[in-house]
Amino acid sequence: MLKIALVVIDGENDFCDPKGTLFVQNADKEVELVANMIRRLKDDKSPIGHRLVQIHATVDTHHRNDIAHPQFWKDQNGNHPNPFTIISVDDVKNQVWRPCVVGFSQKDAVEYVEKLAQRGRNPLCIWPIHCEISTWGSNIHPTLKAAYDVWTDSTRAWISYWNKGEYQFSEHYSAIQADVISDKPGAQGTKLNLNFLNALNGMDKIVWCGWAGSHCLKWTMKDAVDHFGSDKNPFVQKSVVLTDCTAPVVAPDAAVSKMFADWRQTFLDEMSNRGAELTTSVDFLK
Repeated sequence: MLKIALVVIDGENDFCDPKGTLFVQNADKEVELVANMIRRLKDDKSPIGHRLVQIHATVDTHHRNDIAHPQFWKDQNGNHPNPFTIISVDDVKNQVWRPCVVGFSQKDAVEYVEKLAQRGRNPLCIWPIHCEISTWGSNIHPTLKAAYDVWTDSTRAWISYWNKGEYQFSEHYSAIQADVISDKPGAQGTKLNLNFLNALNGMDKIVWCGWAGSHCLKWTMKDAVDHFGSDKNPFVQKSVVLTDCTAPVVAPDAAVSKMFADWRQTFLDEMSNRGAELTTSVDFLK
């Protein structure tokens, strides 16, 4: 029996429900596809009652005053940036936008955006307040939760939930590591998540899906793949991406939306070129 793990990135209400503050267009339909696949792979003849040995669910988890939320920043007139504002290194150096929260200085801000650029991560993007700790938006979407219950009842095992983003002074698209890793107090969660990596590496196949394909899925999978080597390494060659469950973020500005869609496509192309299998939730193990 193949040991197969499913990784579902940030299947939460704020991303997957049309009422969510950062709804990813089509994610409400895509959670249904993931849930249908989980139910389809229930197998009473399997030793564990299911063809999936593990399910890993990442959970975006933010404070209200988060570096990627509007109220973290102000301009010279005291105005907060609108959601989907991209803040560049020059914007911070020229104080177009300045931090206005406790414990994070202008010097910290310059160092942060410079480190983002040095590491080749996404530029700082301001999002609507989303996945705030202990709110409805941070909860797993009920369609997914019901499917998870089918799996847990079949296997008598448990979902591995991986929180990310609680450290308020760094973006944390990837569940493997934060965009900027810190040694400051309270920042332990920004560092490399070896427990997650080791659990995945022990599998024969790792199946990836989630929201958004332009951001959190992209960076989690890339960081995991890159940890095990460049180009075509054994980890990427046993990875599978469900392309029908990887919608990108859509922004009000068409140019920003196109950028996000391009990021998703570039990510999928890279994974395919490095040896990952691209398929759909309907065709996987059909």
